[in-house]
Amino acid sequence: MVSIEKSEASVNFSVGTIVRKLMEHYKMTEADLCRGVNLPQTTINRLLTGQTCDPRISTLVVLAQFFNVSLDQIIGKEKLVLNPSYNQTKGSTIPVIDWANLQIWLAHPNYPECDLKSFVKTEKTLSAGSFAIQTPVACESVFGKDSLLIMNRLQEQAPQEGQMVLVEFSAGHYGLRQVLQESSSYYLKRLFAPFEVTSTDNKTIFHACVVEARTDKFVA
Repeated sequence: MVSIEKSEASVNFSVGTIVRKLMEHYKMTEADLCRGVNLPQTTINRLLTGQTCDPRISTLVVLAQFFNVSLDQIIGKEKLVLNPSYNQTKGSTIPVIDWANLQIWLAHPNYPECDLKSFVKTEKTLSAGSFAIQTPVACESVFGKDSLLIMNRLQEQAPQEGQMVLVEFSAGHYGLRQVLQESSSYYLKRLFAPFEVTSTDNKTIFHACVVEARTDKFVA
């Protein structure tokens, strides 16, 4: 167990020192923290370097919630115990992928040509290579106008009955469909009228399933 305790007889730890200790404990970079808490990098950097000695309460609340500690712990008034076997940070931070870059991302996650600019934080724990994508206009009646879809990569997993999945029908041809299953056969139902149901073939690839649709994107 690693502990940080502030008292009259101990070192006077600043908020920045405590946050940096938390980041080191969970092997996070400054960029990881900025995306996770959705705060500007200048705000985090000034805090970590000691340029901000009296951070706003709103900043402290966000940091405390992210690391799952109390406000008194984040400011050093209460003993902070870090258990190396317990991961306090929950969820995933994933990139927002443009439809134009989808084929590149699916083949080579984190490939430089994807030109990643925006990220979104979700409390869900997702598979490697997961991402977010803008809802197609044709599906806005299902997910909401201008919503963002959180997509969990299926990896080697088979889709489940009723899931809404990102399907590749042929090279570079993608669509969102609902999965219907009968015995070992899979069928795909369109999400909007006409609600056609089609069978799959050996060219059909299931890439990811929709686990969340949000209009409040929390994009960093």
